[in-house]
Amino acid sequence: MFAPLHIEQKLLVLCPLNDAAGSRGGGSHWAMLVLIRDSLQATPCGYLLDSSGGSPMTAIANCYLSKLLTLMQVGAC
Repeated sequence: MFAPLHIEQKLLVLCPLNDAAGSRGGGSHWAMLVLIRDSLQATPCGYLLDSSGGSPMTAIANCYLSKLLTLMQVGAC
């Protein structure tokens, strides 16, 4: 599913997040998960850009961060 994206070859990954309960759309809040690294050998650092600090988006972002780091085949910053 993710193989065509070649995430392991990216220096920057932007992942928009929404708090919708399902896949049919909706939700009331958006945030952006950013993974960035200096080189393909470097460990990426993850940042959550969220205007509502402490929102449930933190838990959603941590879930995606874990999965993206696995796809990028490295540990966390």
